[in-house]
Parts: sequence; C-alpha cells; structure tokens
Amino acid sequence: MLLRRAGFCHQYDALQHHIDGGGDGDGSRYQTQWQLDVDYPLQTHYQFVEIINGDHGAVLGVDSLLQAPPGPIQAIRLAARKVEYLITSPLEMVRAMLGAPREVVVHGSHESRKEDVTVLGLKRHGKEILLWVDNGSHLPVQATYWDSNPSYGDTQIETCFADWQSADGIMVPMQIVQFYRDVQLRQIDVQSVRLNVAFIQGPFAVPAELTVPLDDKLFNIGLKYANWFHRYLLIGIPYDLDQFTPASVSLQQVGQGVYYLRGFTHH
Repeated sequence: MLLRRAGFCHQYDALQHHIDGGGDGDGSRYQTQWQLDVDYPLQTHYQFVEIINGDHGAVLGVDSLLQAPPGPIQAIRLAARKVEYLITSPLEMVRAMLGAPREVVVHGSHESRKEDVTVLGLKRHGKEILLWVDNGSHLPVQATYWDSNPSYGDTQIETCFADWQSADGIMVPMQIVQFYRDVQLRQIDVQSVRLNVAFIQGPFAVPAELTVPLDDKLFNIGLKYANWFHRYLLIGIPYDLDQFTPASVSLQQVGQGVYYLRGFTHH
C-alpha cells in the first residue's frame, strides 16, 4: 500500500489481513499484520499486529514514534479503522446492505460520470456511504462519503475499485485507490484473496489484559473524523495520541515580554 502525505511517500503493507465481517457492515473481527516504512519526519520501520474484535482491540508491537508497548486499541482508533475497513471493501458494503435493507437508499442512475452507474446509499457510522455500481458489469466502481476535517471542514473521501478478479467464484477488486480533495491519498494493491475459509478464533482474540471498556464519546469522535485520524499513522504517529497522553501547554518566559508557548507536538 503506497500512502502519500504532503509530498512524502510511505510504504504501508498489510502482510496478512484476516476478516470475519459478520455481514453487519461494522467489521466485527479483523486481524492485520502491518509493515510500515516511514521517510518523514524520521526514517523508521515498524512491524505490528492490529486486532479488532467487536468493541475491543489491541496493538501488538511498536506502531509509532512513541514506541508504545502492546496495548488496547483506544476508542478513536477503533472507530476510524471500522470506517476505513468498510469503505475499502465493496463486498462488506454489499453484505451490509443485504443484511439491513431498510438502511439502504437507492439514489438511481447517473450518467454524469464516465460510467453509467446506479448509486446506492448505506447508512453506517453516522454517515451515508454511497456505493457507485456500474450498470453494465454490475460491479462497484467507487465508494464516497463525507468526512469531517479540522482544516477544511466537511471533505469528500473517494475510494475507487479496479482490476476485478475472481476469488473462489466471487469478484473482488485487486486495486483500491483512495482520494482526498481530488489528491491520491493511498493505493492498495492486493496480491491474493481467499474467501469462506474455515473460521478460527485465534487470530481475532484480544488478550484479556488489553480489553478495556468502550468510551462512546471518543468512539463517536473517531467516526466523525475517521479519515483524519487514519492518516496520522502515515508518519508513525498514533491517531489515538490524545487519549493516553494528556494534552498540555506550557508557557516559558524567554525574555522581557517574550514567552515561549509550547505544545505536545507543535510549537
């Protein structure tokens, strides 16, 4: 997966990605083995495992500049991940629509794009995610939703699906490209997919000592700013930083009438 931020490129590979979606569009169980090579602000390399199981999750290994020990996934990160996993999986979106048809809105056909498409809306995570389906191939071409952004306000996130191939008799996209304000944010190139394999609980088990109660307030913040928090890991900074490090601002006098206002990450 090639991720881009402010002119810098980062290699962010999911070595293995196990999913037991449950068909509810909420991504009930995930286990991902990540490899992250960061060029900026420090040239570093991380390998870690991320587990999500319902309302709980854990990070095993080092995933950031802070060298955090293995710990629970905090509520903001849990929410942001669930949104990201849903919008990058057309198969899971379709399963969610079939499982809850009352939450689906048919917006009809559109010919303003290059493709002749039908747009379906899925209400999830406090957002309406639009799935654009090609009327000829009947395959999704993209998914869009509006994400809150502290700098730009409401911003459309566009995820495009391409290079569809058959995996165990089901068509899946082998290339997923995401755009933010018409700028490519990341590209996911899938090497192999296996579907309907025998379920094994082990990869999705969250260690009991890393299980914490879900903070609904922080979870809702993560849903609202999902893409914003997700991008923090591009430079090796955990996007749940504000949850385990108290925000602090210090004021230091460096001269007569001159003060140095210092924050945690920005000065």
